[in-house]
Amino acid sequence: MSFYSFGSSTYHELGFGAIDEPNVLLPTRVNLDKFVSYGTSFKQAVGGKSHIVVLTSSSSDHSLILTCGSNEKQQLGRKGSCSKLLPVEYFNSYFINQICSGTNHNLVLTDAGQVFSWGCNLFGQLGTESTLESDGQPSLIKSLGAFFCLFFGLFFFLSFFFSFIFNSSTFAHLFYLFTCLEKNINFCFFFVYST
Repeated sequence: MSFYSFGSSTYHELGFGAIDEPNVLLPTRVNLDKFVSYGTSFKQAVGGKSHIVVLTSSSSDHSLILTCGSNEKQQLGRKGSCSKLLPVEYFNSYFINQICSGTNHNLVLTDAGQVFSWGCNLFGQLGTESTLESDGQPSLIKSLGAFFCLFFGLFFFLSFFFSFIFNSSTFAHLFYLFTCLEKNINFCFFFVYST
């Protein structure tokens, strides 16, 4: 599979690294070769207001979460370059089934049914007891237990519905968590092409 992105690159959120173009008008392949090795494949990409989160997985029990773009609200979950796709090392020992991004925060679902969150928490959207306005350390949402499902808006419901219909072979696809988007979003788009 190949990962392509296009749209706003104001915060280098498309995964190309530092480029001079503020907008990428045509779908362009994002190079994941250094992260995708034998037995590992691209699984999913999601975008927030000005960041992306990419999930790869292997045939064994290993997942890799990569992030880039704005880190203003600690939504990358790591330190280091914001313009390059780099791993969120916190998840090195987890197998991740699903990822989701809000405007400036992210959530992941593990194969054990655990949900973790990090990033902006201005309105309590991380689902933890933290009172910090933002938290770059992924935290387990303990109150969810082993499974949680929440939908906001018709578009997000339809996204879940089509994902479930066309990918209903695993329990993980029963989970889809979306969050409301704020105004004035920098739009970026992602799609997967199977080769």
